[in-house]
Amino acid sequence: MIRIYIFRKLYHKQIFFWNTITTNPPFSMKNLIVVRHAKSSWATPTKDVDRPLIQRGILDAHLVSSRIMSYIPKTFLFWTSTAKRASDTALIFAQNISFPIENIVYKDDL
Repeated sequence: MIRIYIFRKLYHKQIFFWNTITTNPPFSMKNLIVVRHAKSSWATPTKDVDRPLIQRGILDAHLVSSRIMSYIPKTFLFWTSTAKRASDTALIFAQNISFPIENIVYKDDL
């Protein structure tokens, strides 16, 4: 069985959560947790990959990461894009769920 969780903050203090279960193979269930980067700024005159989080995005990342703990399995991998907004969101999540930041895997093609 594969369970997919997607977390994203929508509106004020509302967490969007989508869960779907697909297939039922004869092995243990796998989880895929997807978190979209927090709110970033289009006002900054930089390349897309260099766009920073805005203050609201930082607060939203803390809010969502505080509510995700019950979905995190005992062992997991943590991947993020090298884009500034994504890597900053990943750092906030890692700190809030006590994941060693040196174990975050950065991927250019995410």
